Amino acid sequence: MQICGTTAQESSVADGDVAGNVPRIQEDREEQERERLRQEELMREQAERDREEAERERLRQEELIREQAEREARERAANEQEEAEDMHHWTIKQSEVQDFVSKLNEIVVQEAVHNFKYIPRDFQLDPPEGLQRAEVGDYTVPVMFSVIRDVEGAALPKITNERFVYRVTVEDVNECEDETLPKDWKHECHESDYTRCVNTIGAYECHCVDGTRGVTPCEGSLSSTQCTHSCRDDSHVHHGERDETSCERNFKCTPRDLCSDSNENECSTEALCVNIPCKDTDEFRTKGTCLNTYKCVCRDGFEGSGRGNEGCENVNECLLESNDCHRNAKCIVTSLIYFISLENKWDILKIPTATFVCTHTCSKNRYRHSSESSK
Repeated sequence: MQICGTTAQESSVADGDVAGNVPRIQEDREEQERERLRQEELMREQAERDREEAERERLRQEELIREQAEREARERAANEQEEAEDMHHWTIKQSEVQDFVSKLNEIVVQEAVHNFKYIPRDFQLDPPEGLQRAEVGDYTVPVMFSVIRDVEGAALPKITNERFVYRVTVEDVNECEDETLPKDWKHECHESDYTRCVNTIGAYECHCVDGTRGVTPCEGSLSSTQCTHSCRDDSHVHHGERDETSCERNFKCTPRDLCSDSNENECSTEALCVNIPCKDTDEFRTKGTCLNTYKCVCRDGFEGSGRGNEGCENVNECLLESNDCHRNAKCIVTSLIYFISLENKWDILKIPTATFVCTHTCSKNRYRHSSESSK
């Protein structure tokens, strides 16, 4: 029979094991403590980072709010400035400038009374010369004046100097087409079929239609700007100023004589150039130009279109029944004839006329009779 119990030897071994585990337990506890401290430190650091991030976010939001407020303030100021400028900005036509400038003093007084409740005194107004001449463009008109006004904290009204700027935009008018313009602003191009008005920025010009040229006193000119002759009467006033040198009113055009200069037409040497009234041409009726106001007609004895180097061909009358040679005569086409004008001392002109000769021969004489005829 075995008796339960612990021998002295076994007890001694157990006590040794416990004693050996004590350092390990202590180390585990210390490691746990260190881990706890590390976790606490990490938590503190994370909490500090979170606080710092929250503070930065708060500052960012405050900055955004401040920037938004400044932006809105700038926009309000810009809108107020724009509204103020619009209150002093006029857009007018050239034809309205003279009336506008004459009323500027009245406008300044009305503005001052409206804004300051007092009539201005000693105001200075000097419109630019370009504005006074009604030239197209944008202008600034500074205005300075003194005004008696109530000043906060002062017992009596005081004289203060004020300044603001008018902005004026002058727009071009079409003198050629705008029928609503005053008479003094309508174009003065000559009312003819061969002169037309061309609008320009700030003014207008009178032009000859294609194929025409100016006549006296602007002979050879193609537009009123090319005419240097002083053809304006002294009493004429245009755009508010005396105009003595422009020639719109007297600038007239007439179709060119294209037949007088061989370089101006394409007629053959054997053809006659005949001018055609410009108004009678299809080109004038459809395009309003006078570029083809002539025709070429082959001279007697020639036929063809009449244009170009080979526009007319010699007609061989000897092959036609129209020649009047006798049945016993022989028809011979003669050479071309040349004419010269001694009076005007021209060079020899090769203006051919077709001719033929009828000859009759007999047994005794080779040449007995000749008959020349020109066609």
